Amino acid sequence: MKFLVLFFCLLLSDKIKAQQQEYLLLDSCFFYANSNEQIAGQMVLRAQRTATWKQADISMERFFEQFFKPYLQKSAGGNLKLSLLIDPTGHCCFFKVVPNSNVRPDYTSLKQQLDRSSWNPASYRESEIYMVKTLQIRFEGKKLHVTELD
Repeated sequence: MKFLVLFFCLLLSDKIKAQQQEYLLLDSCFFYANSNEQIAGQMVLRAQRTATWKQADISMERFFEQFFKPYLQKSAGGNLKLSLLIDPTGHCCFFKVVPNSNVRPDYTSLKQQLDRSSWNPASYRESEIYMVKTLQIRFEGKKLHVTELD
């Protein structure tokens, strides 16, 4: 009897662990802050114009298709949520990913490529501002779809 109780407890603990949300913090983005200052103090909560993808030679969806192509298989599925910090000059800092997918790319390589991407910065009252941009990448086999969640 004790064995059965122990067995059911182990089963339940595995299910609880499976439901926990995994996330990876890739960069603190503190290089934007001046000494003795945190970057969050320079943000506003609402932008009049949100940050947008600026690269004319490639669309944002095509950028991600090219990056994820080696990682996609017929059975690829799920979502990734990427958090980016866009500064007032349009520079991007990729700092957080929430994986909920069987696609496991090299996040360091993705960070390096996103950090080199260019964006039109967000604005508030005609001033460029910092903005956190959240992108959801949905995988369906060898296809992917990019959605901006902000």
